[in-house]
Amino acid sequence: MMRYEERLKTKNIVHPKFSLCCMKGKVQLPAPKKTPKLLFDLFTRKDSSSPDFMKEIRNYNNMFAFTSMGGKIDHSVNNVHLDHRLENLRLKLIRKRNSDARTYNLPSASKVAAIIVRDLDMETDKRDIIVETRSGLLQRIDELHPLYLPMQYPLLFPYGEDGYHRRREFNMILKGRKLTQQFTVDAFIMIEALRTKFFRLHQKNLRIESYVTLRTELSKGQLSSSAIGKRIILPSSFTGSQRYSRENFQDAMTICTATGFPDLFIIFTCNLRLPELDRLFEGFGCKPEDRPDLVSRIFKIKLNMLIKDITKDMLFEKCRADIYTIEFKSVAFRMRIYYYEIKQYYDCRYISPCEAAWRIFGFDIKFREPYVERLPFNLVNQQIVVFCDEDVVDDVVEKASLNHTKFHAWFEENKVYPIARHLTYAQFPTKFVFKTDSREWTIRKSGRSIGRFFYVQPGSGELYYLRVLLTFVKGATSFKDIRTIHGVLHPTYKDECYSLGLLDDDKEYIDGINKASR
Repeated sequence: MMRYEERLKTKNIVHPKFSLCCMKGKVQLPAPKKTPKLLFDLFTRKDSSSPDFMKEIRNYNNMFAFTSMGGKIDHSVNNVHLDHRLENLRLKLIRKRNSDARTYNLPSASKVAAIIVRDLDMETDKRDIIVETRSGLLQRIDELHPLYLPMQYPLLFPYGEDGYHRRREFNMILKGRKLTQQFTVDAFIMIEALRTKFFRLHQKNLRIESYVTLRTELSKGQLSSSAIGKRIILPSSFTGSQRYSRENFQDAMTICTATGFPDLFIIFTCNLRLPELDRLFEGFGCKPEDRPDLVSRIFKIKLNMLIKDITKDMLFEKCRADIYTIEFKSVAFRMRIYYYEIKQYYDCRYISPCEAAWRIFGFDIKFREPYVERLPFNLVNQQIVVFCDEDVVDDVVEKASLNHTKFHAWFEENKVYPIARHLTYAQFPTKFVFKTDSREWTIRKSGRSIGRFFYVQPGSGELYYLRVLLTFVKGATSFKDIRTIHGVLHPTYKDECYSLGLLDDDKEYIDGINKASR
């Protein structure tokens, strides 16, 4: 069931369309079989054992599951009775206990959550527990395999059907309370595993290097690119990575620079005790934590209404910019630093059901308006080139020489558009839009955007001084134009910065004193 506020923003308000559930009808799923009467009665409180069953539903599910998400060992129990149908199975615990228990302890919250610890095997994607038959052979199924879900959640998929079925009148997945929480978290972990798996498996293939280095290697007769460049780890486009957080923080600071310091700092929390929510969950016969999907969707509706009140309806007068970030309540854990970025991303990460649902729906974690255009720049022939191990160096160099970067395209547009010559590189996105397919800037027809340079450390030499100059120089058509001021071509970017009085050091003051004393 979708709410009217979740409709797509179209002109047709009489017949609204939705995308959150089925991607506007692109996803078609078969209908499931009828729920077995015993499970239906237990899930709907029509059986006398229903209260005890729902309270221990995760334990009941684990009794029948063919896989396991992990567990705590109770050493006080030495004798375990196994059902005769399970006597041909053996469980193997592969997690080692060599971590700090204070850092990797279990949460005390009543809701179900996942903690990913650093001893995750990045090569084989092993779970904590694997099932082995008496023959000694291991059968491993990828988490995205359709049969993984019925093996992990037999109570939710009693017929052993795959998890991709349409749910109508009675949806067992949403009626499982704590088992629903576990399912939601597990589903998100599966998605995250696929995302990180892509980068992990392509680490040996993807490389980056400067254009001039590739040309130098080509002149030496180097034909293979497998020994050139540095590996790519988790890019800034990967939600949650360090680069993602750092780039978004710098985007926010750029907006503050362009529009001024924030006037309002609003903390908008998810209040589960709202009267309408009480009535809703009472009707479903569950608690809010048992339906993280509904909590996330309702909070997203409330958040959108708040943003609309402020930005569109001008609740606090005209709004120049708005920025928000979504945070999820979790227990406090220390993050340890490891050289392998993917392990560091996973290490001791706490994932709550609400965060899992929010991320599965694809809701924004960080939002900003206006849009920030990230502007790369480089010294002569120092632009970054991305390539694969198997690429031939000659082909990589030729392709890189034909493709304009945003920076090089800025030079070209300054030759064509008179209006462009009155803009700095940072101001360019306010009037122009960069087209990735044609690799060129075109005049902006709608929308707002702010330009931001990538951060460069002051100790980076000429690249840092180039960045300083780009905040002042307008209409440059070449690298020489940037180093030219009042008709004088300076040998370095640092010299030009010095001539413009942009270097705040003792030498500048000493020269000023010497000139004044003459």
